[in-house]
Amino acid sequence: MIGQLLVVGILAALEPLPNIGYILLLQSKNGRRNTNAFLAGWLVCLVAIVAVTLVGTGGNPPAAHSSTNKVLDVVFVLLGLLLLGLGTRRFLQIKRGTVKARKDPRWMQKVDAMGLWSSAGLGVLLQPWPLIAAGAISVADLDGSSLVSLVAIVLFVLLATSALLSMHVYSRLQPERSAAALERLSTWIRGHEAVVMQWVCWVAGVFIIVKNGYPLVA
Repeated sequence: MIGQLLVVGILAALEPLPNIGYILLLQSKNGRRNTNAFLAGWLVCLVAIVAVTLVGTGGNPPAAHSSTNKVLDVVFVLLGLLLLGLGTRRFLQIKRGTVKARKDPRWMQKVDAMGLWSSAGLGVLLQPWPLIAAGAISVADLDGSSLVSLVAIVLFVLLATSALLSMHVYSRLQPERSAAALERLSTWIRGHEAVVMQWVCWVAGVFIIVKNGYPLVA
């Protein structure tokens, strides 16, 4: 389960929308302050989800082959199917050419008017929720008293936030150079958003289904 948690963290970092949101906020009025709030909102939300999961389970994973363990496997498989469905939906949108015709969501049109609280709220809103749910369920299946498990949980949070943290540090250390680089990155992500989301969802879906479906049929 630790391996699955880390893979989910990596895939969460590759989700396009949070990265686009961060760059757009950085380019907006009061961008430096607002990106601080965005990153804080993202981290507080992610850490809170992990903490609530650990408190809810008491740090005690369900016994192997127990009914609870099987229920978790079923939930994982359903979540994997949801991710496959989301990826396939993106694939069909690309095939039909409807992706380019979509309007930008409202939050993209309002980034210049955002303050600290709305920026923090955007950090919560743009969490890749299916993957965060997969991470939370993976945490529920870990031994909270194990140092290895605790390290894996910290790594999950850091991996899921790694793209945002990298841009944040880069923009602070190299403000002039980073502006042009992040603008190019934003243009690339927005041009390939649907394809990236398609493959992130497909890879995550297949991985989760294979990893958790096998114990159900074995």
